[in-house]
Amino acid sequence: ALLHQLYRANYISLFTLNPSKFHNPSNMLYLWSVTPSRLLRVVRGNACLAMMNIRLRRQHEVEVGKEWIERAEEAGATDENENEADKVKYNK
Repeated sequence: ALLHQLYRANYISLFTLNPSKFHNPSNMLYLWSVTPSRLLRVVRGNACLAMMNIRLRRQHEVEVGKEWIERAEEAGATDENENEADKVKYNK
């Protein structure tokens, strides 16, 4: 199961050898290999995709947060910590 997940993620390559003329999966030889340049390219691509997703999510959360802050200011909310205990705790 782990080899199949690595294969689907393009981390490893699969080469099949069929010792006979007939297609019988139980008699086939499966060779797994790792190509360092391919592995590096896939890992780099995944890392770049993850960084892009993080940046897009952060940008979205900032936009949503701006709308929330604007609505709070329009409603007249001046202090986020209205409880005195919270003011002492968070304004250290």
